[in-house]
Amino acid sequence: LLLLRAEGDQDAEERMQVLGWGNNRHNALGLRRAADKSDASKSEKVNGIFELTSRAFEEASRKQTHRAFEEGDPGKKKLQASRHVVEVACGSNHSAILEALEPISAAAAEQPVLVKSRLLTCGNGANGQLGHGETSKDDDLPQPAEVKFPMDRAGQLVVQRVCCGADHTFAIVNIVRASFTDVGRLFAWGLGSYGALGIGSWVDCFTPTEVWFPDDDAEAQRRQTLVYQVAAGTKHSVALTTKGQVFTWGHGGHGRLGLGQAKVRGQNSYSAEFIPRQVLSLQGLKVTYVAAGEAHSAAVDQLGGLYTWGQGSF
Repeated sequence: LLLLRAEGDQDAEERMQVLGWGNNRHNALGLRRAADKSDASKSEKVNGIFELTSRAFEEASRKQTHRAFEEGDPGKKKLQASRHVVEVACGSNHSAILEALEPISAAAAEQPVLVKSRLLTCGNGANGQLGHGETSKDDDLPQPAEVKFPMDRAGQLVVQRVCCGADHTFAIVNIVRASFTDVGRLFAWGLGSYGALGIGSWVDCFTPTEVWFPDDDAEAQRRQTLVYQVAAGTKHSVALTTKGQVFTWGHGGHGRLGLGQAKVRGQNSYSAEFIPRQVLSLQGLKVTYVAAGEAHSAAVDQLGGLYTWGQGSF
């Protein structure tokens, strides 16, 4: 998937397009319609570049417009015209699209803050990577559908960023409350093998589940670690905090977590980590960006220094 801002004199909200190409097995491109009964297990190559915007949102926009008229607010019918896609992410056979529903606030933050948004996913949900519950695990979604997050009685959840691993998904969420905004909360769902979700378990999650860090108090819902960016590989994940700290979890094979080696029966061993652990070798650096491949990871600091770890093949 590619997020493209076309040139022109139109409003920015009307210039955002989502384009897709490649293998559409499991409908990861979101191009199929509900009436399309083609076999999702077969490879379906899309050789050209297609605009997904109309198909991806037409059904959701139509439902919201109909609801707006039922609620007596026809002004909401302009939602589709003011669509503003801000981020897309791709996994092995699923995709995620983040849409801003209201103008973006630049505020004094290092990156724009979304004040109202929605996250849509499509493709293969066999391991919960779409976040729509277990009802979607046996069928590929014909069109992108909105991901529902746990309700917070004291505030409104607003997705800020999205990231897809091979078969798992992350979202960074702000919780807007009456007196303040709780920023940098991390939610995960999808394939839980080797602890890739960071929730203390290896089970698959079919709905968004919050990730807690070592200094956080999950029972009291008090968070000390604020997540700025997250990256996901095949079976491991990397998080960057607002303080420039790096945490990793999941499959530790080939050193992709950057946590060093342990000795088991005299042999080097890389264990799986089911909760986030800080990469101490990067402590003291102000890291500004992280990335995760299938079996290796990387980070960039504020001075432009590049750090890599994991499998060194090829």
